[in-house]
Amino acid sequence: MFFNMTTKLYIEKDAVSNHKKDIEGFGKKALIVTGHNSSRINGSLSDVENTLQSIGTEYIVYNKTDENPSVENILDAREFALSFDPEYVIGIGGGSPLDASKAIALMLANPSFGKELLFDTSLNYKKALPVICVPTTCGTGSEVTPYSILTLHDKQTKSSIPHHIFPELSLGDGKYLSYAPENILINTAVDALGHFIESHINAKQTSFSCLFTEKGLSMWQTVKTILLKKEKTYDDYETLLTVSSIAGMAISHTGTSLPHGMSYSLTYNYGIPHGKAVGTFLPAYINNSDAKNKSQVLKLLAYNSCEEFSSDLEKLIGRTVIKECDYNSYMEAMMSNERKLKSCPFTADKNTVSAIYKDSLLSID
Repeated sequence: MFFNMTTKLYIEKDAVSNHKKDIEGFGKKALIVTGHNSSRINGSLSDVENTLQSIGTEYIVYNKTDENPSVENILDAREFALSFDPEYVIGIGGGSPLDASKAIALMLANPSFGKELLFDTSLNYKKALPVICVPTTCGTGSEVTPYSILTLHDKQTKSSIPHHIFPELSLGDGKYLSYAPENILINTAVDALGHFIESHINAKQTSFSCLFTEKGLSMWQTVKTILLKKEKTYDDYETLLTVSSIAGMAISHTGTSLPHGMSYSLTYNYGIPHGKAVGTFLPAYINNSDAKNKSQVLKLLAYNSCEEFSSDLEKLIGRTVIKECDYNSYMEAMMSNERKLKSCPFTADKNTVSAIYKDSLLSID
């Protein structure tokens, strides 16, 4: 049995300013990594800047992180920050800036390496700079996971780098979520739901990981109710943020499985948001699992059947439509993803994967 959780996590009002002493301990020069606009709008960037100024820490801001950051994005950020020579990196935002901050921290610690380092753990490299995360969405759980998912344009897909880089400190505050559009909250919350389901139905499932998945799955009806509310409270946003972090803790020990692997082609080729793309495959993934896991997951989610779950989920994220001619290339990409296939606890052969695609997607000629 193995358990590892190295991130110090706080979820509370004014978390950033409350823990300025923790931040101060990382050094006197910081690189802030954000997306293009949202961190400025929701106040998270200002909170971090004000806190750094109050403790006399120099900083620069890289605000060009793309949705689904690419390898090129990471190298551009390193080039931007290298002469500043930061001592640590602060990622602010949803999964994209948080994932990017980990990869950027690795590359800044190893300026002599090119992009080959990102996907090669056999090289003689230094560990990444320390990373602090400030999450502003409620899905990826990147604030507590060691994963960094990057877009690979040459392969037209996404992939997790093999380096495991846990944030050393994460500071969550529900007020940032109040600025997120409804579709962002829904898609990111469904991503967290995928983490719970894929961690529970997983070849690496353990008694410890089940502590997280059982808690999270049993909270889905509460999460769904919050998502459907027109007026949300601070406590609602804090609940969404907490559930996301619990889901991140689950996948930190198991990784994700088929729905995440299958989602990457949809996101890359159709621009479908990650959470919606993952959610598209969840009912069929549950339905193809063994009887015990299927029964456990549906019971924890408070559904009587996969059909009932699918109908409820469709009300939140809708259906996904792709071109019929794309099935074969997506199948080929998924069947070459050995890590995701190995994480599946039931037989994930070509027939099973094909059935999940067909059951999950609508197609047009």
